[in-house]
Amino acid sequence: MQFYPTLLRNDAAKPYSKGLSRSVLACALWTLPFVAERSGAQELGTLALARDGKALAPIVVRDSKGVAGFAAQELKTYLDRVTGTEFAIVKAATAGPRIFVGDCPEARAAGLDVDALARDGFYRAVKGDDLFLLGRDHGERWRVYLHDKKEHATLFAVYDLLEDVCGVRWFKAGPFGEVVPRKPTLSVKREVVQDEPVFVDRSLCQFGLHGYKYPDADKHETAGTKDRSLWGLRNRYETVLFAEGCHSTYYLKYEERFAEKHPDWFALKKNGDRAIKTPRGSYLCYSHPGTVDALIKDARAYLTGQPPASRGLKTWNKCGYGNEFMVDPHDSYIDCQCERCLELHNADPEQAYSEVIFATVAKVAEAVKDLKGKYVSTLAYGPKREPPKTVVLPENVRVRLCVRGPIHHVLPGSSAEQMQLIEAWSKRLKGDLVLWLYNNAGRPGGRVPGAAEVEPHAIAEFVRAARPYIKGAFFENESTAHTFRFLDEYVILKLMWDPDQDVDALLDDFFVNFFGAAAPQMERVYIRLAELWRRVFTIYGGDRPRYAGRIDMWEKIYTKEELAALAALADEAAELVRNNEALAWRVAMIRDNLIGQLQRNRADFERTLGVAKQTRTTCSRAHVVPAADGLLPLDAWEQAPHERLGDAPWRSKHAVDHGLTVLTHFKVLWTPDAFHLLIDAAEPDFANSATFAEREPDDRNLWKDSTVEVMITLHDERIMSQAKYQLLINDRGVLADMTVQLGKQDWGWDSGAKIVNERHDTGWRARVAIPFEALGIKDPVKLGPVAFNVVRHRARKGMEPELFSWSQAGWGDPSRHGRLTFSPEPSTPLPPNQLAGGGMDCSVKDRPYAPEGWLVPTASVPHVSIDAHERWDGAGAVKLELAEAGTVGLLQYMKGLKPDTRYRFRCKVRTANVVAQQQAGKWPRLNGVYANLFVPGANLHIPRQAMRGTTDWRNIEFEARTDKEFGEKPVFYVRLYLRNATGTAWFDDVEVREVRE
Repeated sequence: MQFYPTLLRNDAAKPYSKGLSRSVLACALWTLPFVAERSGAQELGTLALARDGKALAPIVVRDSKGVAGFAAQELKTYLDRVTGTEFAIVKAATAGPRIFVGDCPEARAAGLDVDALARDGFYRAVKGDDLFLLGRDHGERWRVYLHDKKEHATLFAVYDLLEDVCGVRWFKAGPFGEVVPRKPTLSVKREVVQDEPVFVDRSLCQFGLHGYKYPDADKHETAGTKDRSLWGLRNRYETVLFAEGCHSTYYLKYEERFAEKHPDWFALKKNGDRAIKTPRGSYLCYSHPGTVDALIKDARAYLTGQPPASRGLKTWNKCGYGNEFMVDPHDSYIDCQCERCLELHNADPEQAYSEVIFATVAKVAEAVKDLKGKYVSTLAYGPKREPPKTVVLPENVRVRLCVRGPIHHVLPGSSAEQMQLIEAWSKRLKGDLVLWLYNNAGRPGGRVPGAAEVEPHAIAEFVRAARPYIKGAFFENESTAHTFRFLDEYVILKLMWDPDQDVDALLDDFFVNFFGAAAPQMERVYIRLAELWRRVFTIYGGDRPRYAGRIDMWEKIYTKEELAALAALADEAAELVRNNEALAWRVAMIRDNLIGQLQRNRADFERTLGVAKQTRTTCSRAHVVPAADGLLPLDAWEQAPHERLGDAPWRSKHAVDHGLTVLTHFKVLWTPDAFHLLIDAAEPDFANSATFAEREPDDRNLWKDSTVEVMITLHDERIMSQAKYQLLINDRGVLADMTVQLGKQDWGWDSGAKIVNERHDTGWRARVAIPFEALGIKDPVKLGPVAFNVVRHRARKGMEPELFSWSQAGWGDPSRHGRLTFSPEPSTPLPPNQLAGGGMDCSVKDRPYAPEGWLVPTASVPHVSIDAHERWDGAGAVKLELAEAGTVGLLQYMKGLKPDTRYRFRCKVRTANVVAQQQAGKWPRLNGVYANLFVPGANLHIPRQAMRGTTDWRNIEFEARTDKEFGEKPVFYVRLYLRNATGTAWFDDVEVREVRE
């Protein structure tokens, strides 16, 4: 199977479930710290376990309560199902053939020493007439608990036999997740197989699907059971504890224990406050001796088994794990501005706070190094991602490096950077490095929520590339549906045991066994899903992932037609397996919970965005440099196009009664260091402004004033999640700023914005410059479209507030905002509008009903007017109104259009109670509201299906190319129609402009 065209299939690669040969092992042991061994010292022939449905060998296990006892039960369960007979479990048997499960004297007598195995390694050996299945196990009573971090390798030996010899597969948990073939006659080769994993850390996230509220949880686990844990065990989930956990200082509750007496132990913010009880918790100053001493005391108490109460805590939960104590800040660390921290930081700013925080990690580790077998763990993440240059890390420090992983390995730029960082950390830690990987871009709140992240080949390529440098990885593989990720989970666990497996053979095995006769169709579904996923992060080009904006993702990638084609494939597959319950159920799961979930995600996009998907603007690079105050001069804004705020989407009573009473415009530009806005707010009634005259900056009640709010939402690498940044500016120029990250508000965030506010006769104008550094933006052009909105709250004394918004889909929810894209090019003047009076703002003196430049047929005159009450922009909009069914319109001829040239028509339209005569006229589909552009070479009616009913302002836009040659008297015109209908329509901002190639 080939998911990515660049990853060519290697037919010479090792087939599924076969390990390295002994000769390969001998060479590899010199270079790799962890090597999968699947050596085969083969004897002639086979050992029969069942013949014609009759069991030939008992299962011998001495400890029925331990790991081996459970392993024997698992072996019996599946051998019985495979052969159609019953295998006995006994404590002893005097002669072969026998199946010994677990370490025992007979195994040791046969030369099988479990102490010689690496962790999780096992033997599957035929010696004489006996089969031995064993590995190193903990000696305690067995319970099914996936995360107990205790050895149970005998289980892995049993599962290996069931997979490799019996053909059993555990593709997923829950209904119909396993494949158990029938083999009434069963034998095993006379060989000794020793198998050990390449990676000791092989872990995934979110095992309890119902607890994480996956919509398809019932398809993958039975609520209240342990089948997901059993699925993990059967696929050889890891048992090691190494650099477990994250963000421990949050759980150490330092603000509760020490903030009152020792506020100086906490990070100093730029405004002089201490980072205590911020929306994300409290943040430590890691260079303060008191902080270091407290962490040392906590570490010693935890690692020596002292109760949490000895350190003023109720629990050690998430402060440490097993024999590890963690020293790790939580997300959104506030960089400490104290002299000590700044001295270390400023010596090498590219290191961020690695030198500061790792110095403390090292001090804590040194203080507990007398405790043998105990460790101090941390993440290389956020402010301390880079290996420290000035700090020597003791050998009892364990580090888990956080990187994107497979998706960043696909493209050369991000791959090179990522591998360089992995190699640097591996060298520093002498290979004792584990990773935290983020294959979760499609999760709720992720970069591309709702996308299906299908990437088995990317996983395989990354795992193989990282193999020389790491001991394993944790995959944070969250998604919006488990059906999106279950195949990748299966591939991950297989490849983390043995990355030399041929991923194509692994996938072929999955399709054939899981879907049977429907395999070809379902393979095509997955191939296309992988192609679509790749397009999600390559749509904008470049050598690094650049994720599609939400509009592009659903309108250019997961289109309605694309998803319908996938559904058709699934329907075709369903027909092929309709008489097989298991196969039909699996195909239906993919149809309903993968393709169907994508269709539901797309429908949600259409519902939530609506008009917002039409609300977009381009932020061009300014052609001048800012003045000394950091702001662009007024003349720099002359060529930049303006955007207009309309009534808020829910149209307040005041808006319904009075229409768009005041106009608000904004313009956007950028310079290398800042995002700039020019805001013009009309205000004819300053005397009644409800703005509090004594309002102080950062007052949380500033929203009560007459304000304009600017909101920009983007993926902030500093927290690896969406961050919304919001600035409120009142009509006196007072600023309050805040950020919303991971669902919490932080009013302590400082935008560093520069603002000059000026009042004039007709309103107020604000020039704003927001440093990119405060927004976490390094290169704005690489962001692609970001969620953006500008809103206005016009507060006047004794009156209902008026609300205006750029995005007509919503106010504060980023998913309903418009889209702003940063362009590397400076703004240029628009080509001239070929229409006169396109703004519909004024009429001709002797024709007050007709906008300037437009012709109105005599019959239409009573039904055409300029409406200053309901408008999109400017002073008015043209209004077409019919109480009885008929047709009304206006027309404008154009001059000077050029041959073989593209022109773009654009206008704003609103309708109210438009009811069409369904079958009247020659083209019934055009009964309603539409626009008509006629040029030589094109006669376009847009929209193709005329607008009807009641709609808020909508954008109509289309392009046409004129003929290469014109006749002697070419005709060009635009018509605006309310046709064969009753109701009201408004048109505004009508333009025809040349499209520059």
